[in-house]
Parts: sequence; structure tokens; C-alpha cells
Amino acid sequence: MSKVSSASKENSEEKKSYPFYFNLIALAIPIVFFFILEFSLRIANYGEVVPYWEPLSPDFQEYLVLNDEISKKYFNNLANGPTPWPDPFLKEKTDKTFRIFVLGESSAAGYPYDLNATFSQEIERRLTLLYPGWNIEVVNTGMSAISSYTLLDLTDPIIEQKPDAILIYTGHNEYYGALGVGSSISIGNMRWIVKWTLKLEQYRTVQLVRNFLAWIMSVGVDEMEAKTGTLMEQMVKEQSIPFHSPLYETGINQFRGNMTDILSKFKEAGIPVVLSRLVSNLKDMPPFISEKVDSLPAANDVFLQAGKTLLTDSVKAKTEFIRARELDLLRFRASEDVNDIISELGQEFGYPVVQADSLFASKSQYGIVGNSLMVDHLHPIASGYRLLGEEFTRILLEKKLVPPVTPRAFSQAEFNNLADRAYPLSNLDSLIAYYKIKKLKMSWPFVKKSPDSGLRMDPENPKDPADVLATKVVNNQLGWEEAHVQLAKIYEGFPDGKEQAIKQWRVLWSLFRFNDSPVRMISQLLINRGDFSEAYPYLVRLHEMTNDAFSNKWLGIILLAKGDARQSIPYFEQSYVKEPADTQMLYNYAGALMIQRNNLKALEIIEACLKIDPKFPDAESVKSQVLASLKTGK
Repeated sequence: MSKVSSASKENSEEKKSYPFYFNLIALAIPIVFFFILEFSLRIANYGEVVPYWEPLSPDFQEYLVLNDEISKKYFNNLANGPTPWPDPFLKEKTDKTFRIFVLGESSAAGYPYDLNATFSQEIERRLTLLYPGWNIEVVNTGMSAISSYTLLDLTDPIIEQKPDAILIYTGHNEYYGALGVGSSISIGNMRWIVKWTLKLEQYRTVQLVRNFLAWIMSVGVDEMEAKTGTLMEQMVKEQSIPFHSPLYETGINQFRGNMTDILSKFKEAGIPVVLSRLVSNLKDMPPFISEKVDSLPAANDVFLQAGKTLLTDSVKAKTEFIRARELDLLRFRASEDVNDIISELGQEFGYPVVQADSLFASKSQYGIVGNSLMVDHLHPIASGYRLLGEEFTRILLEKKLVPPVTPRAFSQAEFNNLADRAYPLSNLDSLIAYYKIKKLKMSWPFVKKSPDSGLRMDPENPKDPADVLATKVVNNQLGWEEAHVQLAKIYEGFPDGKEQAIKQWRVLWSLFRFNDSPVRMISQLLINRGDFSEAYPYLVRLHEMTNDAFSNKWLGIILLAKGDARQSIPYFEQSYVKEPADTQMLYNYAGALMIQRNNLKALEIIEACLKIDPKFPDAESVKSQVLASLKTGK
């Protein structure tokens, strides 16, 4: 026994005698391996790091927008993921800037109207009316087919941009949005893994692992089925998620956890938040997938019963319509559990909650939301988005989440009238939305199977240029901005089309206030029809942006026509420096100088006009008057 014990002791001493750096080397091996792997992947140009923000364009470096390639971070296995609208904000926030960020999905992004009908734009228009002299920025970061994981990932970068308030409208995509529990784009249902993957996405090794996991999860999925169809169709992996099933509860817990993290970050940063409950089409949207599951009835049976109940008891019918939505196995519409979480978190964090579902119900027949306010299962019509924007604005004012000055005083009727006049939706936008929804409803899940050849929209009225251009936009043959430009130019050629042309340019101007082209065209068209008073504010803005010959000339002419020759002269002087051969400007400049009794300068200018065009109307008469004044000394 003593010999065995002695041997064991010797072995133990031998183990303890390893150099201390042996363990360090053992620990360093995997670190060195991943360092070499990361370095090799970068050398091989594998993957990429997409910054959150980028300059609006080379010409507008002072503005930032959400990077239009940011979706690559969340949709790594889609060739054409959704992109955010370029909603610009100043890179350097000024003291007179009030900045609000909007977070959400396709409803926040304004689908199917896009940015010019979003509730965020309605808020910006209304606050701009109330706070003149302030630069109101309501920056929309909404994207289709994202989940709360994307919102969580955007939270820190948004905090860095020093927002004054945050508005959140989200929750419909928690199952099928990117990284959702039922989504085709997923890396599993463990929230900590997804969160850390997004946080470490900048490392190529993490991108490699994520892509490998996505490939593993796609094994056995029909490739054609996974890669074709609408975005709505491509995002779905689990078509049947029964009410209160384990997967359903995982989605609910995912939403609660991510939203808690988001609100905690904003709370810690001292940034106020306004949340909103969600709206969906209850009355006119049958369940997508209906089957009996265990003890639960089929969703469609409940929906049909609700329709019958509506004839006698609208209150009970509403409860049944909600129940039918909850039992829909295809979870494209948020359940009441999601809305309850939003309300609970609002109370927990002390944030106000817009009661959007109650608001829409109050404007709907029988108090049940249907097609009168919704274009499909969950997206509002244009007036619905405006309704939501108006309510957000009311809450912002009520909670004093606005610039720290007294707002302009308007009666409610006057305020709404001004907001209506500023509303930029055109006939082209409405037609684009119409064809988008038509295309959507011809695809799964509105029909059992999407067409194999895809969907091409043909104009229903080929003689209407707006109809033709709308289908080109929806068929991805033409960009939204170019379509408005083309339609404006077409209308300009019509004898009675000037007002319609102005409308298209106003739509562009409402979204691209950093671009002088729309405001220049609006000014020109208003001048052409002799509406100088309406043209004046556009010319002022154009002058602020460009200080060019055109804006100086017409500001001078309008002021001169109003009898203010003294104020007009500096504008004429600038126009003369920039474009000295404009005879119309020279004629009016000479007239202003003559009124101000600067006759020597007036003679110089009118002679310059006659030298260019000896027959310019009334120029000789002005010259004669100037010469007479010089002779008499008056």
C-alpha cells in the first residue's frame, strides 16, 4: 500500500510541476484561431459591416439618413430585403431643432402609400405649423417585415442622434418579421443568442456562424418556395401557430423582453417615449388559416358566427371578431396579448400610450374596425394614417413633448384646414397604393397559392398617365420620385393641367425639402399663372437655399408690384450680378431705381436692357422718364 501511495504522490507532484504558461497557451489557442479566422475572412472580403447612418447624398453631406443597406443585417438570406425611406435629419443638431424618431414596421413606414402618407409626416406638418422658426424633424425608421429585434438593434444608434422624443408603433410582425419565432429568417428562439449575434454582427466570424445556422435551418425547405413570392410570403416559415401554443408564447415573451430592453435604454438616456396600441382589420378580414386545434374552435367558424351576431348585438360581435383573429393560425395580425403588453409597459415605464384601436373603432361602423379604415389586414387607409398622426400630435402637446415655447394659436378648424392644405398625397400616390394592394391580395396568403410567374400589374385606364406610371412603379420599372417628375411634366403640357402639375411638385417638395428642384418648379408654375402671392413663400425658401438669379429676380418683381421699391432693390442687385443679361429683370430693376430717385443708376440699367433688346416693351418710355428726371433734377 505504501508503494502505491508513494507512486500517486509522485504523479500528483508531476502534474503540479507544469509551467504556469502552459494553461495560458491552452487558453490562447482558440483565441488565436478565431483571430486568424476573422483576419482571413476580412482578407477574403467575406461579409461586410453596414453603418447605421450615411450622408443623404454627395451633394447633401450635412444630412444623415438610415443606411438603405441596413436591412442586410437583418435579412441576410434575402437577395432584395426591404429598405427604409431616406428620411433626412441634420448631422449637426441645432439649438432650434426638435427631433423625433419613429420606430416600427410597415404600418409605421406608411405602407402602401409610403412616406408621404405616414403618421410621422402628419405629425411633422402639424408641429411645423404650430412652431414656426423651429426645424421640426420627425425621422421615420420604419421598415417592412422587421420585428422588435431590429428596433432593439436601432435603439443605441438612435440615442446617439439626441432625439427629443421617440414614437413607437410596433408588434404585428413579432412572429414573421426578421428573426421572429416563426420567420424564415431566424437564428433560433433564444433571445440572448439573437441579441448577442446582432451586437457582434460587425465581426466576420459571427456573420459566418449566422449564415451557417441560417443554412442549417433552411435544409429541407423547398428553394423555389423560399425564394419567390411577395415579401410577406417569403418571411413565413411556421404557417400554423395555435393560440397559446408554446411557439405562440415564445413570440409573446420575445416581444415583452425586447420592448422592455428598448424602453429601459430610452428611460436611462432620459428620452421620453410615446407608445401606441395596434389596429387591425377585424370585421372584413377573414382568418388566413382556420383549423380546429385541440379544444379550440376553427377561427373561420367564429368569424362567420360574429357576422351573424352583428345583426343583433354589435358588442358581442366585436368580442367574437377579436376571438376569430386570435384563433387565426397564421399570425400576421397582433393578438390582444401584444396590445396588453404595450399598455402594461407604458404604465410600468410611465410613458403615454395612444389608444389607436379604440380611436379607429370610434370612427368605424358598429365600433368594429373594417375596410372603411383599412386597406388590408392591418394597414390603414390614408385618412387612417392621418388620424393616427393627429392623435400622436395631441398626446405630444398634452404631455408637453414639444419645443419649449408657446405654440401658435389656431382655432381647431383653422388648424385642421391648414393641415389639409399641406397634405401631399396625390392621385399618383393613391393609384400606386391601389396597385400595391391589388398585387398583394392576388398573392398568398390572400389566395391559396401565389402565381408561379409572379405578378405584373397592367393599368386599368391606359389613357390616364397617372394610372400608367403607377403600374410602372409597382412593377419596379420606374422609381417613385421619377414617376412624380414625369407626371408633373405631362400635366404641364395640358391646358388645364397646371394645378395637377403643381400638386406633383408639392408632393416631392414635402418629402425633399433639401432639394431646390421641386420648390423651383412650383414657383415657376405659380408665376406662369400669375399667382404671385402664393409663389412668394416658395421663392423665399428657394432664395434661402440657392440665392440664385431666378429667386432674386422674382422676389424683387413681387415686392416692386406690392409698392415696396426700396426692399426690391437688393434682390435686383443680386440678380444683376448673377445674370446681367435678363431683360425682364433689368426693366424692373430700372423702374425700382427710378422710384427711389437713383436716376443715374436707373439710366445705366435701362440702357443695358435696350442694348440687349431694343424693342423691349416700355423700356424706351422708362428711359425717357429717367432722362426727364435727370434734367429737372427730380
